[in-house]
Amino acid sequence: MSARHLTIGLLALLLVAGGILLMSGRNEGPSPTTEARLDKSKGDPDAPVVVTVYGDFQ
Repeated sequence: MSARHLTIGLLALLLVAGGILLMSGRNEGPSPTTEARLDKSKGDPDAPVVVTVYGDFQ
């Protein structure tokens, strides 16, 4: 592989990683797993877990 191929591949990888970070940063509030852990830690351990998902899903 030439240096040009490696450079293009690296740039594409950085672009994809940046897009994933931007998309994950759009959702505000605690993550669903954190919310579930909080609900499970207080009260009855056999109670159903309520998970709230934040974000605008279109």
